[in-house]
Amino acid sequence: MMKDVERITSGERAGRMLNAILEALESESFEVSARVMRSAGVMCATLPCPPAWGVSLHKALEISQKSESLEERVAMLNRDIPWCGEWSFMNGTISSECDSCGCLLVQDGLVSPSGIWCACSLGWVEAIFAALLQCPVRADLVSAIGRGDATCKYIVHLSSE
Repeated sequence: MMKDVERITSGERAGRMLNAILEALESESFEVSARVMRSAGVMCATLPCPPAWGVSLHKALEISQKSESLEERVAMLNRDIPWCGEWSFMNGTISSECDSCGCLLVQDGLVSPSGIWCACSLGWVEAIFAALLQCPVRADLVSAIGRGDATCKYIVHLSSE
């Protein structure tokens, strides 16, 4: 018979499980862990964000239909989809730099920031910008708080096709 069983919320339970998954992914190749986490980021983009922000991917699709101007789409993205920093368009790329992690799970303390977890945000960014621009994109993470850097800096490269 177990005594003094710790009571935790389902959110705390999920956070602990996610941290265990992240720890296990650290022993896998970078390609495997990045593919798994980018896939999680794409899923995150399809889920509603609290408190009532809606679904980011749907909002990006709506923005894409309101304007053909890349500059206008980026401005609407900054206004309508919560993110840790502002997106800017310059020299054929879109970039953002954040002073804090943009992940809601990290912000809520459910997941510890880590370099592997940052690949999840890359999947989110790529899904949002592919929907926003209606073309394939590639996102790079130049710096990451989860890797020990002072900021997170993302660069979105537009498809050359």
